[in-house]
Amino acid sequence: MRNLSKLFLALILCVGIFTSCASENDKYQGYASLKAECSTVFDNMDLLKEEKKEIIPDDGVIFYTDKAGFKEGETVFDLFKRQMQEEKLQYEFKEMPGTDIVYIDAIGNLYSFDCGEQSGWLFKINGEFPLEACNQIKVNEGDEIEFLYTCDWGIDIGAYTPE
Repeated sequence: MRNLSKLFLALILCVGIFTSCASENDKYQGYASLKAECSTVFDNMDLLKEEKKEIIPDDGVIFYTDKAGFKEGETVFDLFKRQMQEEKLQYEFKEMPGTDIVYIDAIGNLYSFDCGEQSGWLFKINGEFPLEACNQIKVNEGDEIEFLYTCDWGIDIGAYTPE
């Protein structure tokens, strides 16, 4: 009887471990890459606030993963928030009054206007700068999402071309 109890306990532990591993693997429906980069500040160091100079990574990459998990129906914003929280990386966003638009204001303590009056965060997905906000675009398997810091209203990162 004692051996049977030990066997039963071992079986429960194995099932528990298997269930835990399976639920972790089933946690997400897909994966995308997610990057936050601020290398444009290197060409604009004269505009960068003095207290921000020490937080800029040498390669300009604040965050990168090629395995950001998402659940069905989640937006770029949902994925972004979860990754920042999991990495314990500071971020802030603003909800634009009277709209359904969320704007990323800071990543890694680098805020809009920290590198001049025309600086801030924009994002692109699969190489394109969308017209929609990050909370309005659903994530799909294999999406490449980049949050890029601009110092010149997006011109310096290819979001816009001057007229």
